[in-house]
Parts: sequence; structure tokens; C-alpha cells
Amino acid sequence: MTEPLDARQQQARDFAFQALDLQQADFAPASADASFRRYLRVDTHQGTSRIIMDAPPNQENSEPFVRIAALMKAAGLNAPEVLD
Repeated sequence: MTEPLDARQQQARDFAFQALDLQQADFAPASADASFRRYLRVDTHQGTSRIIMDAPPNQENSEPFVRIAALMKAAGLNAPEVLD
């Protein structure tokens, strides 16, 4: 039996469908740690895979992650693509 999604899980799924222009996808936890962040693997039916990081803004500051990812990309390094 599948547990119902909490509000943030539902928001992450809705975001994935919209931001990645998906019609269908499979979602599964990608990892777990002791922080408030959650990671969700999105496997599309086109054969691609993405990771969504859910970081509640009132508990996690994502600005340094976004800034460093942009600096790495600008330097020509592989870095996560931040969609929103």
C-alpha cells in the first residue's frame, strides 16, 4: 500500500511535471540524510532521470548551493542544473 503524499511531496511532483514538461514519470526517494532536505528521483518515460532537491526555505538556505552551481557551470565544470 502506498502512503499518501505530504504537501511538499505533492508540490515537488507538480513542479517536476511542469518544469520538465512531463506527461508521465515515476518518482522514488533518491537518498536520505539528517537534514530537512529531501531528494526525489524522477524517471521519465522517455528514459531520462532527474533529481529534485526539496529544501524547505524556512529551514534550509539554498542560496549558497545555487551560487556555487552557477560558478562551476561558468568555469566549464559539470554542475547540477538548477531549474528553480
